[in-house]
Amino acid sequence: MARAGGMLGGAFARSTTNANEFLVCTLWESLDAHQQYKVGPFTELRRRAQVDNDCSDLQGWVVPIETTWRVTSTGNAESAVP
Repeated sequence: MARAGGMLGGAFARSTTNANEFLVCTLWESLDAHQQYKVGPFTELRRRAQVDNDCSDLQGWVVPIETTWRVTSTGNAESAVP
């Protein structure tokens, strides 16, 4: 996934109450970049990993990011808000 064009990052977590539940979150530069991943590399990775043999349910959602909430670095540690 990390080599997929347009992928900015991701996280993987396991439920603390159900060891059989996982959450995977990925961040993409655009909806188009994510769609290209889904129809390209994801399809082959899913087949090779034989996901359907191990998962009873697999869901996905697109969650838009509010760009005005984005935090960017100023490059100046002294200007950081405590």
